[in-house]
Amino acid sequence: MCDWDHVAEVGHGLGWQRKSTDDSGFGAVTFGTDGTTGSDGAIEHPTKTHDGQTGGTDGIHGYFDRRTESSKNQARIALGVVDQLTNAKR
Repeated sequence: MCDWDHVAEVGHGLGWQRKSTDDSGFGAVTFGTDGTTGSDGAIEHPTKTHDGQTGGTDGIHGYFDRRTESSKNQARIALGVVDQLTNAKR
């Protein structure tokens, strides 16, 4: 798994007024992407790349791949059930 998104960091550095999304003053709510077991017992796979989709090839899942903790959390956001986000930090 990637510890840091270097591409995003370049974008943060190019704009002197931009705040890092990791900065608590940014105001973002983060959610889990590292994989977990859902409330129904189903495995929600971890995201191990910054790619959007990989299809789970070789066990590597992207943020939008099916059955990942990330995609499940994105669905919860779209449905407006943010109280059900896994590993959320406000």
